[in-house]
Parts: sequence; C-alpha cells; structure tokens
Amino acid sequence: FAYVCLKNAESLLPKNEPSDTNSFFSSAGYIGNPVTWTQLQHLKLAILAAKAYVALALGDFIMAGSYAECMLEKHNLPGGYSMLAHLYSAESLILQDKLTEAIKHLDPENITDISVNLGDTSQQAAAGSNSEGLLAGGDMANCRSVMQLNLAVGFALREEWEKASTLAKPLYRRDAAASTADASSGGYNFGVQVLILNLYILLRR
Repeated sequence: FAYVCLKNAESLLPKNEPSDTNSFFSSAGYIGNPVTWTQLQHLKLAILAAKAYVALALGDFIMAGSYAECMLEKHNLPGGYSMLAHLYSAESLILQDKLTEAIKHLDPENITDISVNLGDTSQQAAAGSNSEGLLAGGDMANCRSVMQLNLAVGFALREEWEKASTLAKPLYRRDAAASTADASSGGYNFGVQVLILNLYILLRR
C-alpha cells in the first residue's frame, strides 16, 4: 500500500521545469499551499528515498537499487539523501551478491554532510527533515558509525575477517563505553547487532 501511495504521489507532481524556477505551483496534484520548483524537487527526492526503502522492505531489491542510483545521479544532492542512497544501493547490491560494488558505497569517509536542505527551508517538514535541515536524528559521528557497521558486514560477507574485525571492534567498544555513560550524551547505541557481529567474526576467524 505504501508503494502504491508513493507512486501515486510521484505521478501527481509536475514533470517539466518552468522558465521561472521561483514561480509557485498552485495545482501540483495535492491539497496544500502553493510550492516553488525547489520545494517540488525536495519533495521528489523524499518520495524517491521512500520508494527505495519500501522496495527493499518488499524484497524488490533491483528496483530499490534503481531508485537509489537515480538519487545519486541528481545534481547537488544533499548529503543526507546521498547517505540514504548509498545505504540503499549497497543493500540492493548485497542482495544481488555484488559485494565488491556494494562495499564501494559504504565508505564512512564519503559522509561529509547530512543535510537534506536544497536551499529552501520552508518545506523541510514535508521532506522529512528537522528544523535545522538535517537528516532526522542526524549526527555526523553517528551517521559515519552506521556506514562503518554496514561496511564491516560487507567485509564479513566476503569473509575478509581482519578488515571486518578492524571496523566492528571499535563500534563494540564505543557501545560498551556509552552504556556506562550518561544516556543523554546523544551517542547512537547499536546494541545487540554489533555484539553479534563481533562474536560471529571471532568464531569464523
């Protein structure tokens, strides 16, 4: 149902860029205030990201990868959407047994920006961002840790245990330290996921 809703939402949006990109669209196919072309582009990105996520949840990993690649081809793609596109693309490739290609998408150093703002802040709520224009719950260190965990899993799937261990151990240590620290510190805790990954790596090495 979510997939159908997202496809329907995308079909209702204007396809052609107007000569005046600062003009407002009053009949964009949905009820609400008139929006600018920039806001429409923002909404299209949010819909595309959601389509990739739902496609993965439904097991349609080829289409999920296609949606993710469409996002990555966008000019001046905000960092938050770039991170999501890399994660979705990597998962799609892993499910297609294309591990080498998937790992290229999971380099934590690729994450240098987690904003989802295209330059017009008035439509951020519709696009799923917080008041600062960042990926919801976004923190640069936490986002890089998410990429690091996924990269460790990628290396484990390729049975490159040393590389996987090098990436997974620091995450476990950070989780262990965070569990004894103040919970309000804001650090993301992977919980049992990183523990099981480290145990699996130890057993297989």
